[in-house]
Order: sequence, then structure tokens, then C-alpha cells
Amino acid sequence: SDPAVRSHRADVSVIGGTPAGVAAAIAAAREGLHVVLVEPSQHLGGLMTSGLGATDIRPNGTVGGLFRRFVSSVHRHYVETYGPDSEQVRDSRAGYRFEPSVAERLLEELIAGQPNLEVWRGWRLAWQGGPSLREGGRWLVESAPGADPASPDGTAERRVTAVVLDALDERG
Repeated sequence: SDPAVRSHRADVSVIGGTPAGVAAAIAAAREGLHVVLVEPSQHLGGLMTSGLGATDIRPNGTVGGLFRRFVSSVHRHYVETYGPDSEQVRDSRAGYRFEPSVAERLLEELIAGQPNLEVWRGWRLAWQGGPSLREGGRWLVESAPGADPASPDGTAERRVTAVVLDALDERG
């Protein structure tokens, strides 16, 4: 163990703060697992918050779970901000179209109430040890080059995790 690295443990690491990554992290946290959601950039939401402000799910009635909650929150945002008969509400198509900044704020709100969920921004997935898990290897989450992890003394931070879920999008 490297003394210059501060290590922590987690049950699950979800790599990628995409909508799928956020949903997976929330689901695991709701089951009582200690989860770290690792986003290499500083923003959650993947393509939804990077300019793709619409979904192409049809029919809309098939949507449930966290995504239904998200869509309802988008719709409520536009109704409360601009009024129920506004052009913005019509343009949002019941919450399936949205501004990226609105989507990111609402995703942040979804994870805010999860006490077992930490979000690490500017981090990456790394491998350490042997060539396979059976041969002594393990997955780690560590600070990415140039990242500024929350370590006041400059010590590198590393999260050892039992389960890794890859939720990176095509940018990842």
C-alpha cells in the first residue's frame, strides 16, 4: 500500500454520471450499499446535459421508475417557472424535451437525497495488481491527472470497490 495514497472502500462504484449511471447509483444506494458515482468530468448527465435536450422514447406511456420521476420534474419545472399555458411548457412536450442546465439540476436533485451515495467528479477507473481478479488484480477509482480531489493536504485519494458498473457514454 502506497503511503502517499489515502484509500477508502465502497460496495459499488458506478463509472460515468450518465443518466444510466445516475439511475444505477441511486438503485444501489437505495438497497443500502455504499456507492460512489464517478464522473470523469465535472458534470452529471452525459449527453442529456451536454446538448441533447430531447428523448426519443415512444410511446411515452412505457416510461416508469426514475426516468418517469425525472420527466415529471422537468414538466413541473417549466409549469412552475413559466406558467401552465406557456410556450416553454408546450415545447417541453410533457417533460421529454428540456434545456441541458435544467436536466443537470434535476439529476443533482435526484441524487441529493441519497445518504449512501457519493459523487466524485474528475476521477477515473484504474487497475492495480495482477493481470486478473483471480491473480491479485483489483479495480480502483483514483484521481485523474490534473483533477483537484477534495484532499486539503494534497494526498492522492483512491477508492477500492467490490463491484464496478460501467455507465460511460460514447464520450467516455
